[in-house]
Amino acid sequence: MKKIKPYFSCMCLCFFLLVLHTFEVRAVPIGGITKILKGIGKGSKLVKPGTKLTTPNLGDDFLKKINKSDTSTDVNSNILLNKNSSHDDILNAHGIRRLNKIADGKDVAEVTSETLLDDTSNDSLINTFRVMWWTGRAFRASNIFNEPQLSERLIIECPTDNDVFTFTALLSNKSGSKEKKKNWFLLSNHFPNAKIRSDGSISIKPSTYYQPSMPKQELFVLADNDDYIIFSNEILEGKKYPTKYFVISSNAKFIYALNVYGTESPEYIEETAKIKLEESNFSCLRKNI
Repeated sequence: MKKIKPYFSCMCLCFFLLVLHTFEVRAVPIGGITKILKGIGKGSKLVKPGTKLTTPNLGDDFLKKINKSDTSTDVNSNILLNKNSSHDDILNAHGIRRLNKIADGKDVAEVTSETLLDDTSNDSLINTFRVMWWTGRAFRASNIFNEPQLSERLIIECPTDNDVFTFTALLSNKSGSKEKKKNWFLLSNHFPNAKIRSDGSISIKPSTYYQPSMPKQELFVLADNDDYIIFSNEILEGKKYPTKYFVISSNAKFIYALNVYGTESPEYIEETAKIKLEESNFSCLRKNI
């Protein structure tokens, strides 16, 4: 009986070690767990732009957001093209608070060109170059933008080889008023790696690299004459000049000048505008409201 107990204990120990070894062999290593978790986040294997998602899982919500922007109808479905939208509605949709900007009428007496120039913050540097009381002379002189008449809300779509921009100009067309009223030039949509289809819709082209889109924002007019209008984004921190310039001519020619290092001045852009407009193969289109 005494010999049986050690033998039984030995057998139990061997059985336990055998089970433990089997569990270790079948266990998933840490690296494997990581791959599984990554796989869950990726969703289905079909992730190319425009591809239909076939396997619902945790990654599909994210992929649906990507695919939603492949053929955008946002420009045609938001308040931008709503005839009943007020200027305030459109400004709010672009993240612009009128209390923080120069608006019109009563605000003009409180904020002048001198007070703008006294502000030395980086955000205000653009004020040393901008045309504060621009009127959109190129639009008013144009047979394209001024037909049948120039609306107080002008929506312009401008493509390049790789980008599609939608701009909104909020204009004051009231004549005979003694009060100056600020006009607004806005970036309403930017689609990088995009093209305009024959039916007017916008589709994203396949690309091997990611290019972020510019967010909705106010743009700043730097030149306003009968031939063209020049505008830009604000001056970014650490830059001397704007990093993105745009030019639209009265005959709807378009220039998008990327100034990555912020070294090219607005004066240089204006000096070369006429030549570059003549060479440009890109044209803008007025969208109907």
